[in-house]
Amino acid sequence: MKKNKSAAPINDPASPAEWSTCSIDMAALRKLSMRELWALYDAIRTMDDVLSGLRCQPRFNEKMHNGINEPNKAGDLLEHLNEWLRSYEEAIANMAKTAKPKTGDEVEWRGHLLVGYLADLTDSIADVAALATTMARDEDRARSRDNQARAAA
Repeated sequence: MKKNKSAAPINDPASPAEWSTCSIDMAALRKLSMRELWALYDAIRTMDDVLSGLRCQPRFNEKMHNGINEPNKAGDLLEHLNEWLRSYEEAIANMAKTAKPKTGDEVEWRGHLLVGYLADLTDSIADVAALATTMARDEDRARSRDNQARAAA
């Protein structure tokens, strides 16, 4: 997350001394290994789950409308945080999708990340199984290349 160290946009004494905006640092994500991308994805996924659970608590809801809890203003802010975290998850998954990992370990971590991401998005076990099969095949091929390179050295 980049912190924008500019003056607050409004003259509000309650504002932080330095105005902060949150953005996704794509250049920093590109520098991470697949294992680091997976670890970051896993941590953000956990934060998203925690915020989702908090958002369901009565203190963040005002009333029922057609059997559905309507968020209060604090609940709306939590939902905005969740949306930002989901955008970060998507950026990480997109980074992994376009990556060209070389080693078997990197291919394995990429597979863990992408299969987990898809499993969180779909109800289709067939889609998850198909991706897992592809990722397992890619890992097997990468490990074979790793072994050939070690044997040739």
